[in-house]
Amino acid sequence: LGCPGATGAAAMATGGDGARNEKALFARGNVAGLANVSFGMVAGGDGGMATGSACDGGGGRACCNGGLGGQSTSRGGRGGDASLNLMGLPAAAASGVFGGDGGAATATGGDGGDGGDCKFDDAGDGGAGGMARATGGAGGSAAGSGIIVLGGSGGAATSTAGDGGDGGDSGFGAPGAGGAAGARESTAGTGGSPMGTAGQTTANDGAAGLPGGDLPITIYCFDLGFVMADDMNMISPGVQEGPVFAADNTTQIGTLSVDFPEDPEAEYRKGTDPVAHIGIIDGAICIRTSTLQLETEPGVIGGIRLTPLFGQGISETDPLVVEALDAAGQVIGMRSFASVPNNSQNPQNPQTLDATFNVDESVAKFRIVVPPDAFVTIIQIYLLDP
Repeated sequence: LGCPGATGAAAMATGGDGARNEKALFARGNVAGLANVSFGMVAGGDGGMATGSACDGGGGRACCNGGLGGQSTSRGGRGGDASLNLMGLPAAAASGVFGGDGGAATATGGDGGDGGDCKFDDAGDGGAGGMARATGGAGGSAAGSGIIVLGGSGGAATSTAGDGGDGGDSGFGAPGAGGAAGARESTAGTGGSPMGTAGQTTANDGAAGLPGGDLPITIYCFDLGFVMADDMNMISPGVQEGPVFAADNTTQIGTLSVDFPEDPEAEYRKGTDPVAHIGIIDGAICIRTSTLQLETEPGVIGGIRLTPLFGQGISETDPLVVEALDAAGQVIGMRSFASVPNNSQNPQNPQTLDATFNVDESVAKFRIVVPPDAFVTIIQIYLLDP
């Protein structure tokens, strides 16, 4: 989606290499007292540890994907080499010559951001978790004259992948998918020569994000059976006010106005067979949501659900159109339908058409436009308030 959360900042950590420790002593000629010469331990410095933790991805804004978790890369420092070179001192030796141990590396990927909730459209997916790559430092080598000559141990490597973000919830679209867990890679440091042991590896999997769910939806029913018509079943242009019911279609909770605009090409009719309905021919009607009066304050009305009886003349090239208008009368959204379900044989269990718009404020008016040479009959209109 077009407005994802920010990608988490990456982390890179590198441990410093251990210091080398190289010693040498040369004796030439007849040097007295060489038998009394002794040496302590000669050891290289240990490599530095490296710990990197990447940042989490940002949460997606409304209807937007969560950001990717940051990637983390850590490399432990190499152990320092150690050597002792004694020339001309055949009986002398150090107590031990040891290469420095490699530094441990720990990398933790950032978690993916959660997808944004979306009332009228598909919710955002969760961001993928960040990758974690850890490489332990190699052990330093050891060489020369010593009672024990041993290379340093390789550094341990621990990687923990970032978790995927959770998907966002949706009212009328699809819930967001959970983000994938990040990858992880751990490479232990090799042991130094001679006989240094390799480091240990630990690789911790991340968890995939959970899929989103459904946002609760409030539905108000605007049954068009109240509309007045003359003896010829013709509906005159003008504004009519009718009752608004709760979703059970029996409890009246307010009122709403419907506008039949003056249009010489348009024709509005009312019918009762098989159920009460209105017909629109070559024209439009407007549902004035700005006039909605309820016992309690309504939420954001951002869509309508049409229950048609049937229609003719609707196609891809001449669709039924539902427009959303703001308080200034400007069109801020449009949905088109290339076909209208025929519910004339089963009006008690009808198929519906949802026209929803991703808005922050209630739409002031919904305009239902029937194209030329076509007509649509409507039983009910539902106002959608996630």
